[in-house]
Amino acid sequence: MSTNHILKLVEALLECPSLKDRNSSSSILKLLPPKISNAIPHGSTNREQVTKIVETCSKYPNGLTELVEAIRFFDEGTIPLQQVEELIKELRLPCSPQRKGEKKLSTSNREVPRLLPYSANRLDHRLKLAEAIEKHHNKQRPLLCLIHGEECQRGDKFIDVVEEFLRVTEEPLHILTDIFENINDLHKNTRAGLSDRLLGKMNASDDEIVNAIAQRSSAGPVIFGTVMDTEDWLRAGKVEIFKGFANFWANLPPLPPTSNNLVLVCLLFQYESETMKKNRFFKRFPFFKDKQSVNEEIKATFANLEFTSGEVNGVVLPELCSIHKKQVVEWVNCHVEKYFHDEVMPEIHKLFECHQTITMEQLGNSLKEILRQCCYQ
Repeated sequence: MSTNHILKLVEALLECPSLKDRNSSSSILKLLPPKISNAIPHGSTNREQVTKIVETCSKYPNGLTELVEAIRFFDEGTIPLQQVEELIKELRLPCSPQRKGEKKLSTSNREVPRLLPYSANRLDHRLKLAEAIEKHHNKQRPLLCLIHGEECQRGDKFIDVVEEFLRVTEEPLHILTDIFENINDLHKNTRAGLSDRLLGKMNASDDEIVNAIAQRSSAGPVIFGTVMDTEDWLRAGKVEIFKGFANFWANLPPLPPTSNNLVLVCLLFQYESETMKKNRFFKRFPFFKDKQSVNEEIKATFANLEFTSGEVNGVVLPELCSIHKKQVVEWVNCHVEKYFHDEVMPEIHKLFECHQTITMEQLGNSLKEILRQCCYQ
């Protein structure tokens, strides 16, 4: 496609309701094949984002056809979509949009996008992380991100949402820290985990690790993830484990000056559940009988935690909490085609009949089934 054709198509697409703003255009990306959507760079404005969508789709066989069909899922029958199809025909672009009399593209040949059911709420978390990323100018150092909540709030899915938001081309690497008794153990295990995942050996030097990170981040942002829980807090020094984690990354050599992509290091902290409290491990700690639970102590610590060390900056996100009905209704209005609202909304009301809030794990599973029954069959 010529630059002139791209610009004309972008102007026409910006008139489509599903591409009017960044929130709605992100819904289009979820309907594109992963090989296309994962290759689309992040744009700083909606116009730039739509331009990058068109440029990327035009590089793939049937890419423009996939884009038009994704837009049709939201904008079927609208005048702007008709004008887009007319422009495609006029410019003789490599696209085969739906013609009258042809069978409409059905969602039955697509599965529910894997992260769509988990994108309800979490807006505060995304905004705070986005602000931290915007202020993070020293790309020779990673940005640390502390995510915390009960396991049922699916912090792992939030990291996947961040991956999609950042247009990460490399799958996030989970770094195993195993059981650590103190900060020295934490450093040793983290170094071994990084060495194993990046270089396939357990004893790489710091310089080798840094060079491997630089190579991995050369094509775009990268994410590393580590999980800790209440047992780690109790066993290895309480708040010191977070200071030790930050110190490990601060003590690594900086990335080369040529590195200009974000390296995001996510620490997912999971609070123990009521079931875990009954575990023999916790019976060893008498202060569980106190009125203030250990979890509340940890949450109070997070409220004032400076998750930084030296030149390495960090951000502590709000606690991942259960979701309110209002937030799910707003999610439906934003992400589900209006044609399906009459089927989806009653199911949402049923979901919250006996609950004011629902955990992200239960909500994600329920929304996946609701979407499959109402929109994807």
